[in-house]
Amino acid sequence: MIRLAVKLGLAGGAVYYVADQGVWKDSTETTKLYGKINEGLKPYLQEAKAQIPIEIPELPKTSKISYLTKQYWNQGVSATFRFIGNLPSHIVDWSSKGIDAAKNNEEIKKFFDSFSSAPAVAEPEQKEAKPK
Repeated sequence: MIRLAVKLGLAGGAVYYVADQGVWKDSTETTKLYGKINEGLKPYLQEAKAQIPIEIPELPKTSKISYLTKQYWNQGVSATFRFIGNLPSHIVDWSSKGIDAAKNNEEIKKFFDSFSSAPAVAEPEQKEAKPK
């Protein structure tokens, strides 16, 4: 129970802090917050660059992030609707491939053959009713 309370407290604190800092406010507030984070991280990035032998790229500018976000969103929407538009042909292709795979499967062939090669069941003889 304590573990759950700690998790809920941390999650609630994180949500409160993020909302308090302005992430969910209008875009100008979010842009200001990004600039503040960018400036706050620069000393740490410089220190990391000195310690790590690889090149660490600079954080992107807000205009570039805005442009990339719009581009990726539009690509995602286009891909989704392209898939929905092609869904009938995809279903036909997948169905035919599934049927072909089922027809070529030996276990399924044996299963269906077991119905056609089953011995005929003899009908029970009817007994004549004796008068009482």
